[in-house]
Amino acid sequence: MEAGIKYIIRINESNSNYEKLNGNIWEHYIPIGGSDALNEFEHRNDILAAYASYSLKLKKWGVKTGLRYEYTDLKATYPLDEEMDFGTDYSNLVPSFMATYKIDDTQNLRVGYNMRISRPGIWQLNPYVNTSNPNFISSGNPGLDAVKSHSINANYGFFNPKININLNLSYEFENDAIERITYTERQLNSFDPESEVYYTTYENIGKRKRLNASGYFNWNAHAKFRIHANFFGSYINLKANNETGLKNSGYTARLFSGAQYNLPGNVWLHFYYGVGGPWIGLTEKGGSFNYHSFQLRKSFKSDRLNLRMYIANPFIKHMKYTYTSHTNDYLQESYSRDNRQEVGLTLSFRFGEMKAQIKKTSRGISNDDSMSGEQGGQQGGGGQGGE
Repeated sequence: MEAGIKYIIRINESNSNYEKLNGNIWEHYIPIGGSDALNEFEHRNDILAAYASYSLKLKKWGVKTGLRYEYTDLKATYPLDEEMDFGTDYSNLVPSFMATYKIDDTQNLRVGYNMRISRPGIWQLNPYVNTSNPNFISSGNPGLDAVKSHSINANYGFFNPKININLNLSYEFENDAIERITYTERQLNSFDPESEVYYTTYENIGKRKRLNASGYFNWNAHAKFRIHANFFGSYINLKANNETGLKNSGYTARLFSGAQYNLPGNVWLHFYYGVGGPWIGLTEKGGSFNYHSFQLRKSFKSDRLNLRMYIANPFIKHMKYTYTSHTNDYLQESYSRDNRQEVGLTLSFRFGEMKAQIKKTSRGISNDDSMSGEQGGQQGGGGQGGE
């Protein structure tokens, strides 16, 4: 049996205003927009979690089940306008279950269920209104709730001195996913029915279903040659649980692979390749990517001196990106490209010799409950809204 407690204090702060470059000889920035352009925001989460789990092993079978209780106290304060301050608290029970079966010394199977709590990050919460582009105005939503994700998964593992294979299949679903949503001024009952101003924010309106397949492969083909790859593929189905009726679905995938060969003279040749499909949101679809690189590494003086030469994307002149956003009232598309070709040379030297081994402290607890994302919605900029 195992039990434990964890307490997290997470404080996000944001101070925002507009400035412009003063045209005098000193070229310093001065604030503009008056008090309406100022915003101070503090968001605090106090999270207390307690858990207990029980593990049982019987011949080739293993079972582990657990239950975690989480209490969250949330406070949002606005030093410049205390009337906007608010707070709330909520509790969640988070169950988990896993069963394993050892086929033989090189193979095993695992199935399980778990629930995960994902809390909105500062990009989704910050209420600061970004009006740098007057036609595409964006802000966060400090009233967002945490997202409860359910996952049913299966895993197969195979390992021997030459080959290592790990395959995963899972089904995930959420009923209150955080999605980035854009409204027109007409939808917000503006006085101007012909307005071309768009307001983007985040809301708990996503009903998400996701089927995932992923895996890792490593082959030590020879004492001097190794090939490795990992992949991820997913089918996503999204629907809005409000009156908009918005929906979106599609496939996305990623592949990262590489190979390395040990040449004579302690020289290593590396090759890397990666490709990824579009990310998908309720009203958005991002672009695909691919890259490749070659690296030559040479060690001298018992690995103290290392010389590395590399070239990235020699066969791709430009990286192209596409972004689309749509609702029932508008369609926005943007395209961009940049040059990712690169050549580099690095030289490193390790001085001295360690007389004693330094003990490194490893973190056994990872606070990965906070979502990432950016305040986007302006000409296709920004992040994935928590994807």
